[in-house]
Amino acid sequence: MNKNKVNKYYLSAYNEIFINTECSVFDRNRLYGGLDDHINKNIKIELGYMNQFLKPAVESN
Repeated sequence: MNKNKVNKYYLSAYNEIFINTECSVFDRNRLYGGLDDHINKNIKIELGYMNQFLKPAVESN
């Protein structure tokens, strides 16, 4: 097997959960999914989609 060979395509996915210690514990969440295309071992292109959920702020009177 050739050690210098680079896999051409990769899938990327992550989920970020933000925690707020001031008020509501769950503040927001980001979910991402994408596809990477490795041009060569130094260059890659990534195309993806991110969805962000923000909890509405609660006003205190």
